[in-house]
Amino acid sequence: MEVRQLQTFRTVVETGSFTMAAAQLKYAQSTITAHIQMLEEELGGPVFDRLGRRTVLTDIGRALYPHAVEILEAFEKIRCIPLERQAIRGKLHIGASETLTVYRLGPLLAAYTKRCPDVKLSLINNNCAKMREMLHLGELDMAFVLEPPVKDPDLAVHVSWEEPIVFIGGPDCSIESISSQQSERIGRQCIIFTEDHCSLRLVFENYLKQQAISPGHTLELSSMEAIKQCVASGLGISLMPLVSTQSWLNEKRLMQIQCDGAGLSLSVQLLSHKSKWISPAQRVFMEMVLAYCERGFETEESGTP
Repeated sequence: MEVRQLQTFRTVVETGSFTMAAAQLKYAQSTITAHIQMLEEELGGPVFDRLGRRTVLTDIGRALYPHAVEILEAFEKIRCIPLERQAIRGKLHIGASETLTVYRLGPLLAAYTKRCPDVKLSLINNNCAKMREMLHLGELDMAFVLEPPVKDPDLAVHVSWEEPIVFIGGPDCSIESISSQQSERIGRQCIIFTEDHCSLRLVFENYLKQQAISPGHTLELSSMEAIKQCVASGLGISLMPLVSTQSWLNEKRLMQIQCDGAGLSLSVQLLSHKSKWISPAQRVFMEMVLAYCERGFETEESGTP
């Protein structure tokens, strides 16, 4: 009797069919059938009754199931012994937006490299759509995205919190609110957008559309820091995460412009691919992210979690 046969048996029980077990374990269905047949030969009787499309446990199967679960759990613990005794090594490819890298992740990354000095960290900055694509291609282990809640059946969301986003203008900006009542004055302003397909830009464009505001002159910049500098110099108005502008707002180098209704926000989410193996290095990183979320990410820029 082999461990893989017990694993196949448990998966058939939990999924309810040979077909679904084959898909979950990434085996051919003939392999699932062979594993079960070998198990039944050793036990001297069937573990399943095939009643049409239904797969039902026999008395032998019901007696076997709790023992199979116990053996498989013990096997997983045994497999982890070498990993627990060895220093955590390897490479970790993490994606993150520029804003999160600059204003949120510094303390976390510093603490992680101190705890796991033998892990080589690779941090890639890109927009959310590109990072999700890289997760699907296996080019990233994890990615921090700043966008509306992700609904992708192949991606797991491990943590999520809300980041407020605010409209900003220069210190002498005369726009009081981004609303239809001031659409004519806003139309004379330069609207500074982030790059195309960026979540922040989509929120900005949708809001302007809801307020029936048609931008007259626009500028597109890929760097959030460049946008902040341009707005502060009086070039135009933009929409940015509050965390990246808070200190400049406090110093009156920027002015917050009000919006109609409730405040706007985007969700920070830590994503990974559901089918990708979680290495010990990645598991420790995820545990540290959860701990940081529980007590809040403190930053010099915001001064608040």
